[in-house]
Formats: sequence, C-alpha cells, structure tokens
Amino acid sequence: LTCFPNTAHTWDSVTRRFAGSLQDLHNQPGWVQLQLTEALAAAPVVMFAKSFCVYCAQLRATLQQAGIEYTEITLHDGDSSLGDQEVGLKLELAKRSGKHTVPQLYVNGTFVETEGMLAEQLKANVDKHLELENGLN
Repeated sequence: LTCFPNTAHTWDSVTRRFAGSLQDLHNQPGWVQLQLTEALAAAPVVMFAKSFCVYCAQLRATLQQAGIEYTEITLHDGDSSLGDQEVGLKLELAKRSGKHTVPQLYVNGTFVETEGMLAEQLKANVDKHLELENGLN
C-alpha cells in the first residue's frame, strides 16, 4: 500500500506502530481490520484508489474541485508483494462498502457513495457526513 496524503497522516504511520512484530501480526485474525480502522480514524476523509484507475482520477479531480482535503491510500495494481495483507484489505473494504471496486471514499470512517456526483453534490454529501459526526445536524 502506498499513501499520498494531503494531511499529516500516512498509511506507514499506522503500520509502523506494529514494526518488530509485523510478520506475526499480519497472520493474526483482525489485523487487517485494525489497520483499516486506524487508517480511517487518521483523517476525516480517506479515499482508497488505484493509480491507473480512470474513475479514481475523476474522483481525485472532483475532490480537488470541491476543495475537500483527503488522504489517499493507493492499492497496488495487479499482484503485489503484500499478498494476503492486501487481499485481506480489499475484502474488508468490500465488507464495509458492499463494493469490490475503487475508488472508495470514507468520511469519518463511513463509506460515502460518490458515483456520478458533481463537485457541488460531493461537497454537500461530505459536509453532511462531517456535520453528523460532529453532532451539528
């Protein structure tokens, strides 16, 4: 996994906490869920994407046009040396979102549907989720 953040949080900072026992931990049940939960908690808006994904590029442009700051976690295209870890992450993302594709956008840890949204619609949707989290209904 590679992280291109525009905030101070990175995917590496999540996994670095487990350095030393990383080999043992990735075989433990719940390790991927823990990593994903911590990654989603590290920034209010997180996008999972692939580098050569046209839809991901469209969402990046829409987020930038809407002025939404986000952290991007890029999944590897094709086979990767991360093997089971990345497969586990993709399965966990599918469980949380109901989708097996990218891009996936999470606001305060909650999956947000973005398909077909214009910048104004996306901004309103993200703002709504941020307000709900902050109790501003």
